[in-house]
Amino acid sequence: MTLLPGQPIGETGKFTFFRLSDSSIVANSDSTTSKWDIAFRANTILINSGSSGPGSAGAFLLDGVYQSISEVPADSSFHIDQAPVYAIGKNWYTYDQAAFVFYPKPGKVLILRTSDQKYAKLEILSYYKNAPTTPNYRTDLARYYTFRYIIQQDGSKKF
Repeated sequence: MTLLPGQPIGETGKFTFFRLSDSSIVANSDSTTSKWDIAFRANTILINSGSSGPGSAGAFLLDGVYQSISEVPADSSFHIDQAPVYAIGKNWYTYDQAAFVFYPKPGKVLILRTSDQKYAKLEILSYYKNAPTTPNYRTDLARYYTFRYIIQQDGSKKF
C-alpha cells in the first residue's frame, strides 16, 4: 500500500498528473501522453481516457471499506472521461456549505484500470494539507490530496 501525504495540487490552475506504478508526479508537458493514470485539480479528478487523455484507463467509485476490498468485482463496468462528465465525478466528496469545507466520503473507493491494464484501488483520505481531522477553510490549505492506494503490477484483479 502506498500512502501519499498531501502535496499542493492544482494551485497553478493546471492539473497535477500522477502515475500509480511508481508513485510519481508527471510533468504537465506529458499530459497528452499515456505516462499518467490519474490527475487532480481542485475537486476534479481525471482518468487518462476519453476526452481527458489518449490512454485507455477506466475507473468507477465502489462503495465499501478500503481494507475489505480484495479484488475488482467481476461485474465491474469501467467508465472513461467524457467532458463535462468524468469517470469519477463529484460523488467522492461532500461539501459542507456552512463550513466551506470538502470532506472525502467514507466508504467511497476509486477502482482504476490503467492504460497498461493494471488495476488499483485508491481511497482519498483528505483534501487539506496535513490531513486535519476537522479542516478549517481559514487556516487549512486546500488541494493537498492525501490518499492511499494499491496497484497490482502483475495485472491481476486481486489486491
